Amino acid sequence: VRTFGCRNGLRSLRQGGSESFVQYTNSMLTKWQVSKDAKDTWGPFFKAWAMYAKDWLAARPIGEANKCFPLLNDFNYLDHLERFLEMYESGLFAAATETATKSSLSGLTVVVAPDRSISRVVADFIAHELGGAARIDDLNRITVDKLADMCAPGLGAVCSAVVADGIGQLRRLTKDHADSISLVFFQCSEEGIRSLFLPEKEIKKTMGMLNGWRKTICSYKVELSRSSLIDVEPMETDEGCRLMPSENFIEVLSRLRTAAVDAADESAGALLFFPGIPGCGKSSLTCTEVQGELQSSLKQRNHPCELIVKVGDQTRGKFWQVVKHERAKRKASLYIVDKNVPASTWETVADVCGSTNAVGIPVLPDAVSLATTRVKGLRRPDGAIVEEKVHVYPFSLRYLALCMARVLSRTPSSHIGKLDRGTKRACMVVIKFFCLYRRIASHELLDSISAKFNTVGATVSPITVSVLKSSSKSLPGDLESLLMEALRAQFGYDLARGSSDTTKTNDSYLDALEDQLRQSIDTHLAAIYDMAADEQISRGMFVKGFLDRIAQLDSVEPKASILTNCFPPTPSFYKIASFDVDVDEVHKVVLKVAKDARLSVLMEAIVGSRSAANVWTGRSSVNADLIRNTHVTMLHCEETTQEEMEAAFGALCGCRGTIQVVGLLWSPTVAALAVALPEKTECGYDVPACRNEFAHITIWCATGQETKAANDLPHLAANGSATRVDFARCFPLVGTIALWSDRKTSKGIEEK
Repeated sequence: VRTFGCRNGLRSLRQGGSESFVQYTNSMLTKWQVSKDAKDTWGPFFKAWAMYAKDWLAARPIGEANKCFPLLNDFNYLDHLERFLEMYESGLFAAATETATKSSLSGLTVVVAPDRSISRVVADFIAHELGGAARIDDLNRITVDKLADMCAPGLGAVCSAVVADGIGQLRRLTKDHADSISLVFFQCSEEGIRSLFLPEKEIKKTMGMLNGWRKTICSYKVELSRSSLIDVEPMETDEGCRLMPSENFIEVLSRLRTAAVDAADESAGALLFFPGIPGCGKSSLTCTEVQGELQSSLKQRNHPCELIVKVGDQTRGKFWQVVKHERAKRKASLYIVDKNVPASTWETVADVCGSTNAVGIPVLPDAVSLATTRVKGLRRPDGAIVEEKVHVYPFSLRYLALCMARVLSRTPSSHIGKLDRGTKRACMVVIKFFCLYRRIASHELLDSISAKFNTVGATVSPITVSVLKSSSKSLPGDLESLLMEALRAQFGYDLARGSSDTTKTNDSYLDALEDQLRQSIDTHLAAIYDMAADEQISRGMFVKGFLDRIAQLDSVEPKASILTNCFPPTPSFYKIASFDVDVDEVHKVVLKVAKDARLSVLMEAIVGSRSAANVWTGRSSVNADLIRNTHVTMLHCEETTQEEMEAAFGALCGCRGTIQVVGLLWSPTVAALAVALPEKTECGYDVPACRNEFAHITIWCATGQETKAANDLPHLAANGSATRVDFARCFPLVGTIALWSDRKTSKGIEEK
């Protein structure tokens, strides 16, 4: 928190102010996957630090106690932090950090005036009168995502603007979110503009630009004269200046409280989604007939919530932004997403549920279809075969074959999502979706979804439907072999960085594979469809499961933090197995080789004019680009299952072994020590082979770059894009075997 939040966040504070800093720290906490309770704890702390630091970055605050204290910077922040903590713990910032929660505004209110100082004074007054709403002075800083967040009750904002700013950004925001925006024109009549004594040319220009502002479509627009707020002047006002609103202005304030969003129902809602692939049958479960049945049942049960079905292929704009925006206004709604939701999107879905008070309801196939598929080997785009790679998927090959057959049964050019028999490589598109669930075994699927939801304080309550008959026979041998071959090809393309898309690239092998898949599907079509479960049975399971979950909402209190108590904590998901090495010891090795002339370019880039001994100082180093959690990655979750990772390394956690540093490789963005790994631990156990082709310890990564780039260093060195230096002798380092979980901790050792 001190280093990555309080210190590294100073850059965001300097460039974008308090709002940018809070956004930075919120993103940081999300990446760390801390609990909602932790976010609620640290949120006020970071807001308070932003208030303190902002004053001390620009100038020394007035006061006798501040005279001898230096301005805040990256190097003395710890001194300031100690001082700040005393103030924070005394409750000095409590009132200021809680102000936002008292606001009665939702959505965005833009105050437009011909003069910036007038606009800011009026915006400040409106924000204050509405309970301390957030204030913004630059419309261009408001993104669609931020606007969606503003729709929640109490999270609205007031933005000041001048006519001369132009309406480009506002038009972009109103394109899909006009109902969340209000416009207040203050002193924008011709008389009001002329009272500012502007040049005639400037007056005409301002009046012309106002036409564009006034034509903007939004939820609420109002014109206010200068006389509606007494004592407003186009200059800085004294602290004692009283702003007296007229009756008309008071009426506008009342209207703004409800202009963007109707009185919000804080009851818990639901968001139903499909972790599936094209052809899994989701559209048949969300069709008009099923919607009618659901609405009829809800009416009979006197359930007041609105049922909304959002079809992905029919939605303009960024889908999940639209969903979040709509759910923010209708939190108690029952929202069904007719769209495939793969693993990469679960965090987004969880965020939507957490921020809009919704229970997530994933619709999963039953155990007949939800059966782990294991594939050995892959085919690279150049045709090379790698035999030892093992990859797993949560769905069965029979499920994959049925989904593929359903896609091919669609008449060419008939599908709104442009995925039908007329689509080039339609089979490979289905394969690509199937591979989005790679490295998740069937029994891990729900745990993986739940882990994302638990992080943001939301929860999941799944329902299952039948896709295949329980008595389904095995797939024909030729079709099963082709499906496995397609999965190997897709895996090879996925691993080849920068390679083309398997559904679009010019590859005769993929063309032939597509033709063979289609021919085999057509040949065995009757047998494939015979495996499918009865559609009416599946619909019945879906309707019953959905209504059962909705009935449970009535007994749920409207707080996401309470919803999490409905389910047990999710087991840790291990990301990597590693040999962890003390950063202090790593830096000692670096210092031993720092004077090597072959390393002068790297050392100069990192150290600059300072002494290497003052930079490579281990944990105490102030260089944010040096890696603190130094380790050798032995196995990544993308290459195996959780079971296999636990089986290979679980019993070895805490065991030590001696690693030999044999060289150093670097590029302009990343540097790593090349290492040789021990065959046995100090206690005599065999060390599993490292799955990473380049065993290394990343020691430095340039700002804005990713550490995983170190994996490419040997290849880059071979073609001259990086440098490799092999040492004349080896340097030993003692490492400890550990498993890193999704909570940034490793089993058997202290927190990372």
